[in-house]
Amino acid sequence: LSLFLAVFGAVLLAVLLGRQLARPLLLLAEGVREVASGNLSPKAVMQTGDELGGLTRSFAVMTQQLADARSAVEHSMGEVDAARDRLQTILDNLTSGVIVLDARGRIQSTNPGATRILRAPMAAFEGRPLAEVPGLAAFAAAVQAHFDAFLGD
Repeated sequence: LSLFLAVFGAVLLAVLLGRQLARPLLLLAEGVREVASGNLSPKAVMQTGDELGGLTRSFAVMTQQLADARSAVEHSMGEVDAARDRLQTILDNLTSGVIVLDARGRIQSTNPGATRILRAPMAAFEGRPLAEVPGLAAFAAAVQAHFDAFLGD
């Protein structure tokens, strides 16, 4: 009887300690799965003073920092898009012609004034070199020469 009670007590103690150790690990594993799927909502924290409690608290803090960083990036992207829209509105309403070129001389953006002045559908050539616009090869060469001289200085 005493052997049976000792074995039963040992098994009961093992189950209780196993659950106590496994609960924070299962909570942490569930949190990791949620973060991996993109869910950065606040995670549950084990309020214990041991290492597993510290690990779950650190994981919750890290997840919150990731959520804050994602929010800041989304806010910044919204501001960039709004600034781009305001700039495009200003460019569209200018009577002067504006052509934005990249470093390789490809057309990035134009406004209606450029289309009117150059008498060419500039928007149709966005992403292509300025020299490919019919009738503007000499103009493109002159623009490139000015840029080369400016960059040489």
